Amino acid sequence: MASLRYVQHAGVITLSGSWAKKLKMIGVQAAMAIGLTVVSAAGALAQPAGQVVTIVVPYAAGGEPDRVARIMADELQERWHQPVIVVNKEGASGSLGIRDVVQARPDGTSLLVVGPSYTMNPSLMNDPSYDPVTSLAPVAMCCSGGFTLAVHPSVPAHSFKEFVAYVQSHPGELNYASPGIGTPFHMAMELLADGAKLQLTHIPYKGYGGALTDLIGGHVGAMFLPLIQGVSLAKAGKVRLLAMTDAVRSQLAPDVPTFAEQGYGNVDVRIWIGLLAPVATPRDIVVRINADVADILRSPQGASRLAKQDLHPMAGTPESFAAFIAKDATKWRRLIAERHIQKH
Repeated sequence: MASLRYVQHAGVITLSGSWAKKLKMIGVQAAMAIGLTVVSAAGALAQPAGQVVTIVVPYAAGGEPDRVARIMADELQERWHQPVIVVNKEGASGSLGIRDVVQARPDGTSLLVVGPSYTMNPSLMNDPSYDPVTSLAPVAMCCSGGFTLAVHPSVPAHSFKEFVAYVQSHPGELNYASPGIGTPFHMAMELLADGAKLQLTHIPYKGYGGALTDLIGGHVGAMFLPLIQGVSLAKAGKVRLLAMTDAVRSQLAPDVPTFAEQGYGNVDVRIWIGLLAPVATPRDIVVRINADVADILRSPQGASRLAKQDLHPMAGTPESFAAFIAKDATKWRRLIAERHIQKH
């Protein structure tokens, strides 16, 4: 078959090789009829044309991974000119949805959006159903945001230094809430307790809503919250914010210092959201999706939509995301083992 080569200049596809003269004669429409699809780089299809692309979110609707997945779906659908849908498949700590993508066809039509629990959960399971490093192909780290340490106003601490002093002088007395054992909110507090040598009593709830309600009601003294929600509650006088996990202070809460600037850089836990694909997905498809996601994250519209969730674009390579996953999984595996955190 005659060869085809194309180069894009300012949005125009220039063809060369023996097909060039033929295309001039028979036109683009006839060329497409014999199986040649011409698309611009900005709208290039990474998947088989005409097929529905499914982004699986292995958690309940409404959380950060779900919101980011829907932003990505909207933007990618516009670029790819094919349907991109989001499917929430929660259960078994995210394993059900993850398994679906692990077993899916590696052709770019099945993608997975995950958050921090993706690297935590295997070390919390007696019989893990996936390996965060090897079971899937990292495509892109999409964005990240910070947690904040919030306390009920009745807790006698107006700074993180005072919080540490209070807990150390009252070991085991302060209760803290989380949406459940092994959730990022729980693991963030375990990381803090490990670094600051604190004895706290964990009260796990069956979901985020109950934990937050009891923090606001003063039935528990502390809890890690997404920064954007913590700021809203602090402005209403319902909680007090003592520190945040981001590397730098947030414009949403410029008066809330980071853990790092207070000497606790080990409290490095973020709300990160990433995109993965079946492990055998061809390299060219992974690279193409990564490039499109990066373009979305760098665009004013994409960055603006993330900023409303207090999430920061993190457009990097598949390799940098793979390195992050490996490092993060190692960190949580060590912490879970050293602190004897309950497995299930």
